[in-house]
Amino acid sequence: MSELQRYPDYKDSGVPWLGEIPSHWKAKRIKFVVNNINSKVDAVESDRRYFGLENIESFTGKLKNNIELVSEGIANEFEYGDILFGKLRPYLSKVYMSNLSGLVSTEALVLRPKESITPDFLKYYCLSPDFIDQVNGSTFGSKMPRASWEGISSFKIVYPSIQEQRIIVDFLENELGNIDALISKQQQLLDKLAEQRSAVITHAVTKGLNPNAPMKDSGVEWLGRLPQHWLLTRLKNSISSAQNGVWGNEAEEDDNDLVCIRVADFDRNKLIVKDNNLTIRNISKRDYANRGLKVGDLLLEKSGGGDKQLVGCVVLNTLNDKSVCSNFVAKVSLADGMDPRYWTYHHNALYAAKVNSRSIKQSTGIQNLDSTLYFNELACFPPIEEQRKIAYYLDKETQKVDKMSEAIKNIIVKLQEYRLALITQAVTGKIDVRYISKDLDVEEAG
Repeated sequence: MSELQRYPDYKDSGVPWLGEIPSHWKAKRIKFVVNNINSKVDAVESDRRYFGLENIESFTGKLKNNIELVSEGIANEFEYGDILFGKLRPYLSKVYMSNLSGLVSTEALVLRPKESITPDFLKYYCLSPDFIDQVNGSTFGSKMPRASWEGISSFKIVYPSIQEQRIIVDFLENELGNIDALISKQQQLLDKLAEQRSAVITHAVTKGLNPNAPMKDSGVEWLGRLPQHWLLTRLKNSISSAQNGVWGNEAEEDDNDLVCIRVADFDRNKLIVKDNNLTIRNISKRDYANRGLKVGDLLLEKSGGGDKQLVGCVVLNTLNDKSVCSNFVAKVSLADGMDPRYWTYHHNALYAAKVNSRSIKQSTGIQNLDSTLYFNELACFPPIEEQRKIAYYLDKETQKVDKMSEAIKNIIVKLQEYRLALITQAVTGKIDVRYISKDLDVEEAG
């Protein structure tokens, strides 16, 4: 693609965040070119499909059709070409241009452009990070801040002729398609690395490090054959206790305030506890005496999970802070002669093989792990020195994979940032894509 260039002439838009705009573009308040459709119906009595904010992918406006939702209350009707704009602060980046009709959560505004704006152009304008920042600054409410039509309608939208809007949209569709394809390839590489990481862990904790070791049949499908000198026994024999955590009370800025580790603090890749944005709760001295954590304890996810991420993840506590775990987590203390890092990896292998799924009970949409059933599963028990060697080996091998994964993640972040910047530049007139369209027409004709 040719180097992007600016328009020949610009004028002041009168809006600080927009700055200068092409001299032939218009700038009007959104309420003069867009209608807010407030057509509410009872979703239960309607035969139209219902969509929630979960169905819309953040920052791309793509629809997730694989999520089926059912509403039991009031919903907004929308038609082909309407723009669905999430008005809750965490979901302001959820913007979808409908290519069908249906019902949507009342937490989304239904915007319908008038004659001077095309739906596609409005969609990309609403996806512009600079526009979302302005909307974010207008949100109100403490627990769940949300934007309002009254606030958004007073913002200005800048736009060229319908013909030029279509040129801009065609340019964005082409360029963003290329960027998305690159992101998809990088994500595929990440997935392959994750599979490789899991395979390395499972092989080491079930087969050991000596390829010439005599083997025996475990009689367990996911374990297969294991070293002859290893013990095969119940997982419960690796621990001395497993005790549910405590949530405590709101922080009071006294000596009982301490870190309370939640499932959200699990680093599911590195299998440790994240050390940032930790929750502080007020925990009684008695509860801390009974449930206080120490470095080397394992933390077992007892409640939560979902279809794509089963409950039962285990991480190693590496925090030196005075801490407990929440009531959705169990503190697992290992028995003597058990290496904490080895058993963290072993639990990860169990999780990868979905052995934990046999111990999951579900009610009201929440998965709960029956720890008694889980710890009754069979596991491999190498001698302690061998446990340590396996853990040391896996530390090195997983670090190599993690380093490659981080590099790929950085590439994805940069591509996503470029994607968003390109949208803003195109819909606010910072780049002139008309000549690119002409170049493409010439190439196609040739």
